[in-house]
Amino acid sequence: MALLMFHIAREGVMNAIKHAEPTDIWIDIAEDLSGDVVLRVRDNGTGFDVNAPVRDGYGIRMMHERANVGGGTFSITSSRGEGTMITVRFPSPRR
Repeated sequence: MALLMFHIAREGVMNAIKHAEPTDIWIDIAEDLSGDVVLRVRDNGTGFDVNAPVRDGYGIRMMHERANVGGGTFSITSSRGEGTMITVRFPSPRR
């Protein structure tokens, strides 16, 4: 799970740098009250319309696939001018 989270975080940061022109990028990994491990990668870049077709969505697809491989979920929220947040939730390793 740690390796999957590392690669997802790396891809999220690289996408932000490549496409969003952020001044700040935050990465947060925490265990929530249910014991799930939650990774969030957030930036204050240009953002994008998540419902619009993506020209080159390879990075997003890879992050989604890595989350699935680990039994987790992947979501992305963004809007123009508001930045982007990627959230990946993995089930507790203790289950």
